[in-house]
Amino acid sequence: MIAWVTEWLRANAQQYVKICDPYFGPDQLRILQAIPTDLDVKIISAGTRLGIEHRIDLGNKKPDREKQKRDREKVKSMLRQAWDDLSTQTPPSTLVVVHGAVYDSERGDEFHDRFITTVGAGLSLGTSLNGFGNKEFFITILTPEDVQYIDETYIDPKLEIGEIFSKVIYFELE
Repeated sequence: MIAWVTEWLRANAQQYVKICDPYFGPDQLRILQAIPTDLDVKIISAGTRLGIEHRIDLGNKKPDREKQKRDREKVKSMLRQAWDDLSTQTPPSTLVVVHGAVYDSERGDEFHDRFITTVGAGLSLGTSLNGFGNKEFFITILTPEDVQYIDETYIDPKLEIGEIFSKVIYFELE
């Protein structure tokens, strides 16, 4: 099934690709090989597969900036090493945003659904990319209207780190 998603990306990816998967991890970076290097990629994860504490309610918790800095460097290094082990090509310009919680009561935001979107096309995934082949799941091809709605109401707010700057880890995979 990953081959199907790879072919779908090669046929549909334009301008950008957004991957929203709370369980995105280093083993899923192989999907970037299907994305032209001149496109911008944005990956949103809850950090579960990246070794970041999750399943905490961030509502009233003050961020530990030193821990965030250590976590950022750890995750960036982990993903960079995973990419180097996988490929000699330069990855597409990739912003990784790691939300440290699956649920944030302050925003009333549950982070569960998985999507891949691009200009006018998208997929809703019934499992994380790392779950393909491990259990039954579904893939729904989204209409352009669905993609616009999902980007505006679900994905883009998770990319607006300004509002929750102190509660996320973000960096460029270079």
